[in-house]
Amino acid sequence: MLANFVIRVRGPVEATAIPANGVVREPDGTMAAWVTTDRRRFTERIIKTGLRTDGQVQILDGLQRGELVVSDDAVFLSNMLEAPPSD
Repeated sequence: MLANFVIRVRGPVEATAIPANGVVREPDGTMAAWVTTDRRRFTERIIKTGLRTDGQVQILDGLQRGELVVSDDAVFLSNMLEAPPSD
């Protein structure tokens, strides 16, 4: 059996991306990233991700271009929220 078909693709799309290490999967399945404005205080943002390639993750929603994002140890920050307080 033979078939003819056409694959239509679009040109490349410019998008915001962050290192894969900066994306944290939360226990409920949502994806999150940590952002900072002063490198001392951090805020968790729920994000929507797209394509993954070459260690980068496309961000479809939740972050703006130019924001400072934690790229290493983002999982550590998330785990600190889950840890019980210590004396």
